[in-house]
Amino acid sequence: MPLKAELDRCDIFAFNFDDGTWDDLKGKPVQMSCCGNKAVLKKSKLGTLFFSHYRKGDCVSEAESAEHLYLKNLICVVALRNGWNVVTEKQGKAPNGERWIADVYCQKGKAKLAFEVQWSHQSRDEFIRRQKKYIGSGVRAAWLFKLKNNKEYWIDDIPYQFDTPVFGMKMKPNGVENLFVPQFDVAVEEFVEGMLQGKLEWSPREGQRLIAEVIPLYEECWRCKKETGVILGVSVKNDKYKEVSFEKFSDEGVPEFLLSNGVFEQLSKNKIGVLKKRYSKTRGESYLSNGCFHCDAIMGNFFIFQSLVEYCGELPEPMHKFEYIFSSSSPYIRSEWCFDGCQSKHIF
Repeated sequence: MPLKAELDRCDIFAFNFDDGTWDDLKGKPVQMSCCGNKAVLKKSKLGTLFFSHYRKGDCVSEAESAEHLYLKNLICVVALRNGWNVVTEKQGKAPNGERWIADVYCQKGKAKLAFEVQWSHQSRDEFIRRQKKYIGSGVRAAWLFKLKNNKEYWIDDIPYQFDTPVFGMKMKPNGVENLFVPQFDVAVEEFVEGMLQGKLEWSPREGQRLIAEVIPLYEECWRCKKETGVILGVSVKNDKYKEVSFEKFSDEGVPEFLLSNGVFEQLSKNKIGVLKKRYSKTRGESYLSNGCFHCDAIMGNFFIFQSLVEYCGELPEPMHKFEYIFSSSSPYIRSEWCFDGCQSKHIF
């Protein structure tokens, strides 16, 4: 049940017609693109116009559900109003000879984007296998994948890498017209439109400019009982000033990262002890640590971790800010899909 057919050897698409022009098309020699057999013009139970075989014969094309057709049509309508050239059931071939057929194929200038609607279950390995064909063909492909409404998902339950952009869909009780993407709590239509407008990004990515805010915390020193400042961690924000990560002071490489980006000069004026190596009886070794501003007692990483666990409310105002370029030499941050500046949920 495709959205594409042929008339006088030219491709025609159901999404380009309204009810009036659709009726005018009836009686004309429309043929199925998949096999050349006679096409019948129909409307699905969800109101989507589509082409169907008059007699299928030996054609091997598979039928699509009304929901699948609805979503394909929706993507086409959204892409068209955003200035993209759109075709459905687009066929292509990867360099290794493997063929692919995109549900919806959009192109604007040099940008090539395929949308796949996956209404039935598909394994992680199959997502990756099919995606590799698009990658080999120089086409960026995104997947809209139906999730079970009554199941809670962890982000790693679906393929979640830059190379496999898979986004789940759930349906509200009042039908397919109210499908939404729970990772971002936005309607599917809004999500597709945002994607086509460049609002979806993998962040942070190599070479991206980030903003680091150094967050202090003021506690009583365990030894001298005076209030001292310590560095709790770093709030990392993107260029839209949305937080993409919070790195604890105790995380690997964070103290060195701070010292190499001007934090040393800010310590004294914020009543924070010098960052230096101190011996920890608990760990039986010396490491780069926070210390009391007054007596220089080690304010160990376990203390910092407990303070973070017990802390409630918004983070304190940063004591220092700086910009940096994200790279493999930066402290590790798990990259995430972000939509309109907001990170994907991890549980949805």
